[in-house]
Amino acid sequence: MQLLELDGGQASLELSATELGEVIASLRALGGFRRQKRASYDLVRVRGSELILTNDWDEPSLLSRDAEGAGILRTIAKAASLGERDAAS
Repeated sequence: MQLLELDGGQASLELSATELGEVIASLRALGGFRRQKRASYDLVRVRGSELILTNDWDEPSLLSRDAEGAGILRTIAKAASLGERDAAS
């Protein structure tokens, strides 16, 4: 899992297909989760913020559409990073 900081305070969370279920569970735990399928992406809403879920080349990524969404992605990436460190200990 890798968090990329984008222009305008946006962020992109790049992940493997095996991490997607864990990330979706984390988003659901935040509350207000809704997922709508679109033609080429899924629109994910969490706490009123919109995220774009794409799956290019079988590698999913979540893109924030606002600063709050970027904060949500940063929180998930940080929690995953801490979990990896704990597992390595």
